[in-house]
Amino acid sequence: MPTTLSLSGNFFTRTLPAGIGQLKKLETMDISENNLSGSIPVHITGLRSLLRLSLSNNGLSGRVPSLNGLWQLNSLDLSRNQLYGNLPALLVHLRTLLLSHNILSGHISPISGLQNLRILDLSNNRFSGAISGGIHVLPNAVRVDVSANRFTMIEVTRVLGSEMQLQELHAHTNHLQGHLPVNLVSAKNLMTINLGQNLVTGTIPREYGAKLEGSWRTLFLDSNFLTGGLPPQFQRSGVRISGSLAHNCLSCPQSITLCHGGQRPASECVRQGGSYRYPQEAKKRAFHSERIILNKDTK
Repeated sequence: MPTTLSLSGNFFTRTLPAGIGQLKKLETMDISENNLSGSIPVHITGLRSLLRLSLSNNGLSGRVPSLNGLWQLNSLDLSRNQLYGNLPALLVHLRTLLLSHNILSGHISPISGLQNLRILDLSNNRFSGAISGGIHVLPNAVRVDVSANRFTMIEVTRVLGSEMQLQELHAHTNHLQGHLPVNLVSAKNLMTINLGQNLVTGTIPREYGAKLEGSWRTLFLDSNFLTGGLPPQFQRSGVRISGSLAHNCLSCPQSITLCHGGQRPASECVRQGGSYRYPQEAKKRAFHSERIILNKDTK
């Protein structure tokens, strides 16, 4: 009996057949990049030997079913479909979880229990609330991407460097408010941070400057409402880091590469009633995300 079923990159249509649940010895199933539709059938949980499952780049819809029967599964890719609803209870053995480009919503607290997770991609959905501190301290996570959602807060818990393997954090194009999280500097392995295109205010923490001379290699803080000057390390010619600080309200000399692209006009950087004039910009982003979903649903 085969242990691998690979049918990716074809033109299969309709739903997954019920008989697929009879392949009890199957360890890898890849039916990505087809034209499948309908919901993910519950009988798929009968594949008790399955280690890797990819149904990405199809037209699957409905809610993500409980996959508790797949107790050995370590890689799940359901990205680029039309799945909606909240996250179900997730499998504790997962090392890779890819759910990007769907219509999933709600909070992401179930992720915090995935202690073996290394790669997490929840980008381009409708998740909201807080990017909880539990996400950043998953002991084995190397890359976390929660960009292009509707999060309004990012919580970063200070941890010992030996307890966190995180190298990349992508949270751009959300509705994040408040100040930049200082505790990001406690992640000793972190190299890439993208918090651009949000609604973050306040100054750039001086602790960020020290990381420019340390492990950080990429830093995007563009298109926020950051104010004030730059930590001195940002202005040293020997610092090698890519990224952008453009479209903020910073005192950002054009001689610094990160400042290329300019800052916001003064009219956007004036507080009104204790807050910046960004509500209209947030509405534009929400409308843009709705338009993306609408185009996807009608393609």
